[in-house]
Amino acid sequence: MRYKEYTVSSGKKVRVYDDIIPLLLREKIYSFIVNSHFKLGWLDSITEKGSQHKYLHSFYNEQDSIQCGLLPYLMENDSVAAHLKSLKITHSVINLSVPSDTHFAHSHGEKLVVLYYANLEWQQHWHGETLFYSEDLGEIELALPYTPGRVVIFDADIPHSMRPQSISADHYRFTYATVFDEVKDGAS
Repeated sequence: MRYKEYTVSSGKKVRVYDDIIPLLLREKIYSFIVNSHFKLGWLDSITEKGSQHKYLHSFYNEQDSIQCGLLPYLMENDSVAAHLKSLKITHSVINLSVPSDTHFAHSHGEKLVVLYYANLEWQQHWHGETLFYSEDLGEIELALPYTPGRVVIFDADIPHSMRPQSISADHYRFTYATVFDEVKDGAS
């Protein structure tokens, strides 16, 4: 396993884990994802311009998340599980991207995002990076290459987006995003 931590100008963290998921599990996750039920409608942005762009996605319920295998495996890893202590899943979604997509910077009101790059193969010239922006959206502070099997854990309120893959990519770009929030008092 390789680990790298970045701090953006707001002081918030982006944590990157490579070689954490064994190939057999990566293949199982990929198969589960490509056989998911996708629908049109996911939005990156609530702005007028952003709301004109809808994306293919598949929401996962708790059973889907368990059957897929990623989250149970990550919860067994002490390094990853330490970030998720005292947090609960609010939702999980598979994002399916194509080269003609336009993506907008956005953030989440929750606490933490776990992002998994699900494709088994990816070439650098296919692009598809995850971009992290300054709070005013004026600068790209970090661009993470789309690396198969990579797990990225970041503070959910960091403005971020993705760079669509190039037309030379011969695959859809799949990410598995799970958003976590703090457990509220009295909630189980």
